[in-house]
Amino acid sequence: MRTSKRTQILDAAARLVQREGVKSVTFDAVAAEAGLTKGGLLYHFASREELVRAIHQHLADRWEADLVAAAGKPAAEASPAERLGA
Repeated sequence: MRTSKRTQILDAAARLVQREGVKSVTFDAVAAEAGLTKGGLLYHFASREELVRAIHQHLADRWEADLVAAAGKPAAEASPAERLGA
């Protein structure tokens, strides 16, 4: 399955944040990291604030998916010990 440009952008932005911190998130820096144009980013995210919020949600969704994979159930259904173990 082909990765969407939005996911590609958010993965690249997350790498940038991990490497250089959230202050490094600019359209130019994220575009370079994602291998896209600044215009390509602006198509998906109208502002830096929208991009930063989307990065946060993307990472939270990834964390939740990893937890479900490890625990075999959503966090709301897992016990504290199961969540910790996952």
